[in-house]
Amino acid sequence: LTCPKAYADCPAMLEWQEKLANGANVVELGAGIGVVGTCLAAAGGNIAITDLTTLVNNAVVPNIVRNSEESSEEETCPQWMRDASTAKDAAPCKIGRGWAGGAVIDWMIPLDSQLSTDVISDIDVVVGCDCFFG
Repeated sequence: LTCPKAYADCPAMLEWQEKLANGANVVELGAGIGVVGTCLAAAGGNIAITDLTTLVNNAVVPNIVRNSEESSEEETCPQWMRDASTAKDAAPCKIGRGWAGGAVIDWMIPLDSQLSTDVISDIDVVVGCDCFFG
């Protein structure tokens, strides 16, 4: 996570940076092509990058795959991410120090009908960047 220099030593920001580096479970809403989520995964987070079906299947997943790397046998994707992944033909991938996967979430449909209670309860933080709905 980044912030203006004036807040760089903010205890709350430092705490979230540490949580992210240690594998925080994050959902990015309205991700577009998934730039923010991909960066958060590279920093160590376990990121479900979400948007509508067309964007997830045609932008998010291809970008995750493009940025993925081989994981060793000792590295396993967190279960909540495998359960949350709804992207066509794409399991979550290792990116940098973390994991990223695509999931379709439609803001017009209740979340509990799109993700299980177990998945929802494993989420540490929800992020959004330049989200708009028109």
